[in-house]
Amino acid sequence: MNSSPKKNLWLLLPARTFFFLVGQAVIALILLIGSGNSDWQASAAWWPLAVALADIFCLVLLIRWYKREGKNFFSEFRILRKTFWKDLGIVLLSLLIGGPLSVLPNILLSTWLFGNPDATLELFVGPLPLWAVIFSGLLFPLGQALTEIPMYMRYIAPKLEAKPPTGYAMKAWLAVGLASLFLSLQHITAPLVFDTRFILWRALMYLPFAVYVGILVRWRPRLLPFICVIHWLMNLSFVFMYMVPNIS
Repeated sequence: MNSSPKKNLWLLLPARTFFFLVGQAVIALILLIGSGNSDWQASAAWWPLAVALADIFCLVLLIRWYKREGKNFFSEFRILRKTFWKDLGIVLLSLLIGGPLSVLPNILLSTWLFGNPDATLELFVGPLPLWAVIFSGLLFPLGQALTEIPMYMRYIAPKLEAKPPTGYAMKAWLAVGLASLFLSLQHITAPLVFDTRFILWRALMYLPFAVYVGILVRWRPRLLPFICVIHWLMNLSFVFMYMVPNIS
């Protein structure tokens, strides 16, 4: 995958899901060696750290892939002065729909599956040492903002639409739909908890939001840097709302 990403687009779709799983497995192994705790569930609370490590790896790959195509990955985040206020206004207005889409499926699904919207927190939010919270707080929101939406919506989806592994160009809606689906499914391993209801919740909770963001980026790619800033703020709020109060 590293040497020829264009030839392995089908592998790129679930790649982040796999990277998250590897990150959790590494942390589980470290916990086992360091404390003798072999409970897989113990590694679940460390998932922001596992995701941050996976994001660093994804960032390195994206920079390399763009360079091989004669492009600069960070040009994706270039803001155009000429259209700055117009683009900012569009993004802020889009929050009227995007805001509820990022929250309501989470609440509705957890209520339907668990009978309590807060029941899921106990499965993937746990006490962490101060250093881990600080490290995760610095890298997790930033890593997600730099790699998640750019990888799915600006690297994978356009290539699926241009010339996918099937050998013919996909319709835009199908390319965006596939990228959105796998963006949502990646949360299954962030973290992987062996509970069917939890897996279903994680798999679908961001699907409507992913589709919405995919449509926005496909329609107007220059909105990406604004969307990524909002994405960073969303993940940063998670750190302050749930991780900081659980410092061990």
